[in-house]
Amino acid sequence: MGAALRNIFDQYRHPENRLTHAFFSALDHDRTLLNDFLRVFVKSGHGQKAHGLSLSVQTIPGRPEAPEEDESDRRGIPDAWIHNGDDWCIVFESKINAPLSPDQIRRHIRIAAQLGFTRRTAVAITAHSAPVKVSDGVISTTWSQLYRWLRKHSDNFWARQAAGYFEALEARMIGEENFTSGTLTSFAGFPFAKAADYSYLEGRRVIKLATEALRRDKRLEEQLGVDPSIPGRSAITGTDEDFVWDYLSLRTSKASASHTNHPHLTLGVGQIIDVMITIPNAINTPFRRALIGLGKEGFRNLVHEFLSNMEAEVLSVEHFAAPTMRAIQRRYPSQRAVPFVDSLLEFDLRTAFDGGDPVKLQPEWLESAFAAFTHKNSNLQIQLGAKFEIKKCPSMLEESALDLIAKTWLAGKSLIDHELAGA
Repeated sequence: MGAALRNIFDQYRHPENRLTHAFFSALDHDRTLLNDFLRVFVKSGHGQKAHGLSLSVQTIPGRPEAPEEDESDRRGIPDAWIHNGDDWCIVFESKINAPLSPDQIRRHIRIAAQLGFTRRTAVAITAHSAPVKVSDGVISTTWSQLYRWLRKHSDNFWARQAAGYFEALEARMIGEENFTSGTLTSFAGFPFAKAADYSYLEGRRVIKLATEALRRDKRLEEQLGVDPSIPGRSAITGTDEDFVWDYLSLRTSKASASHTNHPHLTLGVGQIIDVMITIPNAINTPFRRALIGLGKEGFRNLVHEFLSNMEAEVLSVEHFAAPTMRAIQRRYPSQRAVPFVDSLLEFDLRTAFDGGDPVKLQPEWLESAFAAFTHKNSNLQIQLGAKFEIKKCPSMLEESALDLIAKTWLAGKSLIDHELAGA
């Protein structure tokens, strides 16, 4: 190899350089992985044999790597190289937060030409949700695409190490509020089957990926009126808790001062994935009147329809999911503090209907929840949805978890329709 790459754990200061080094270290250590990278992303190795190629980062081939304290002085050179030491090379420009400049790519190609490389390819890597058009002849990809490719090679040690570093760096950048847009990874499931698997930063990373993907789900937009342009929580808090949560808003809340005036779709992430349609305490008057106007029997029928949809679309796939209703009153000492729970009624929806196993008929709990909502004189919030305990629901460990989350919300379409009708 030309200039030896540092150890994969010996990192640079800037995130782009850290991630570039980790990724190319993995390719350098496993030439089978390198060969597949060339095949998938460059489409061709131009007849090159991976074991004979040299890889380097933050330097010019044939020159020694500058000390890390000079890292800021390397902006004029490619972030990484793959070359055969003769006439063929690939130059890379990688970005996370900074914008991609076509001029940088052109400079890199000129440097390669000056070094005598007659066969030159340029590759741009960004944190955008999709590859961006740079200029003709320049290959564009994203960190999240590279991450998904690494995960497909999860049986490979170096691919696992690199993918793990993508996750760790993304979580750290989110925690430091140092991520302006885009992602480094993609949603691949909720990896929190054991308490030791969960951390606040990893929870924030995963819920960000999940909610961004769910906002792009056209079913939620077209059938439930989700507005993907409305952001969720401005700050994902929960350092002192074992879960984090966020929400998706409906288009009816677009002009509202607060999402708490309208129903919204809430996702809680921890060892249990909590998927709820939330009816907040300060719900708008038309929606509140519409639900109260249903009466006890009409509300029961609405909940029964939700449960029937759940059984057909969700419980048929994930048998241990728990269809749930919750009536809860909380007090918040401060905006970011862990709330006090003054009152909580939570029950499996199947208790409201005579369906036999696995639960016992207890219709009074549903009646109590409706009565509390109808006659409330407190800061009461009602939620309808499902809970997925990860260690019992293996689908939550997979990307397909998002489909079950969406279907849980879609099961409550009749409830949401009362909001959309009053808009």
